[in-house]
Amino acid sequence: MSEFPEPVEEEPPRKSRKGLYVTLGIAGVACLLAVLCCAGVVLFATSGLVRTDEPNGGYALNAPARDGRFEFVVSKVDCGIPQIGQDFVIKKAQGQFCVVTLSVRNIGDTPQTFSVVNQHGWGPKGVYYDSDEVATAFANVEQSLWMSRVNPGNSISGVIVFDIPTDAALQKLDLHDAPSSGGVTIKVV
Repeated sequence: MSEFPEPVEEEPPRKSRKGLYVTLGIAGVACLLAVLCCAGVVLFATSGLVRTDEPNGGYALNAPARDGRFEFVVSKVDCGIPQIGQDFVIKKAQGQFCVVTLSVRNIGDTPQTFSVVNQHGWGPKGVYYDSDEVATAFANVEQSLWMSRVNPGNSISGVIVFDIPTDAALQKLDLHDAPSSGGVTIKVV
């Protein structure tokens, strides 16, 4: 026997898994928050939106069509107009102006802003046209259809102006109560 005891091999100290559990917990909470945020965005984007089924790919002139909090009625479309405005406030068309006469009624229970930039036109073969904000402002002297806050139950009316090539035509409109809404299609030909 030796005077010295045999060295005992000690097991290395166990690493704490506390850091691992904290990291996994944080990652789990982050994933849950990401899922909830995505769900919130989807719910926000679609909340309050009312879209009726469009008959035969779109509504006709003079037929009420709803998107979100707005009910739209397009009464006529006049094209071939070379300029908009009067006196010193005139805008000339690059091609031709198409003037869309419509009314917009808030059918919701909260105020909603109508904006001309949310309204779009389409020509043959899927050609897309933005509305002309300046010409629309010039054409709506008595009522600002360019951008208006509309309270529940109230209506506004006026025109939206599109500047399209002289050899083109508007075939349909996509009208929206908000930039992210589904929109409603109005056939104009």
